[in-house]
Amino acid sequence: MPALPEKNRLSLADNPIQAITKMSEGIPGAVTVLVELMKSEPAIDPESDLGGIGSIMAMDDLGIYGSHIWILFKDVCKSNVGNVVTLFRATRLGLIDSQKVVEASRERVEDKAEPFDFDYLVARIREQVKFWPNRDKTPEVKPSVGFIKPETDPRNRAT
Repeated sequence: MPALPEKNRLSLADNPIQAITKMSEGIPGAVTVLVELMKSEPAIDPESDLGGIGSIMAMDDLGIYGSHIWILFKDVCKSNVGNVVTLFRATRLGLIDSQKVVEASRERVEDKAEPFDFDYLVARIREQVKFWPNRDKTPEVKPSVGFIKPETDPRNRAT
């Protein structure tokens, strides 16, 4: 049986740069995903008490770091930050077993069936959360492009 991953690298004293450094393990794709989560999560899940760090804290609790963040984002969540936030909100609500998220982050799923039905998860989340925006409107992150342009940032949408 493989060794369990180290967990809980983050502390309340960490600033965003320290948190990204600890979580990313120097993997550029993971850095991109973590920065995008910090920027976009408050708009995707405005009812979360955790702001832009909810999904990042969940990854830390589950021992998902470095290349596993990238695999989870790219292969499991199809490069959609909204799917990442949906996945971790669903675990907090008990809709999916967090161990399945860990397992999915450990292997590439390009040629396999998607392990999570995001449309189903969004529908179940909307039953429990008053305001859950359409995750399809969240911008797709492409590491070669970098970060979201201000005009496409979901936080800049008129309400």
